[in-house]
Amino acid sequence: MTNWTLAARAAKMNSSAIREILKLTDRPGIISMAGGLPSPAAFPSRVHGSLQHHYGA
Repeated sequence: MTNWTLAARAAKMNSSAIREILKLTDRPGIISMAGGLPSPAAFPSRVHGSLQHHYGA
């Protein structure tokens, strides 16, 4: 097992604001208006299944 030690300046870094905002999208009841994060429920299941099959997702 590797024990990593970060540089002292790394301890002073702030977290990414975008990552913090994206954490909120995992909360139940939150509807994201971000263009890249549409709700899977917004897609017809037939189309969604077809896309998954086509792209291997």
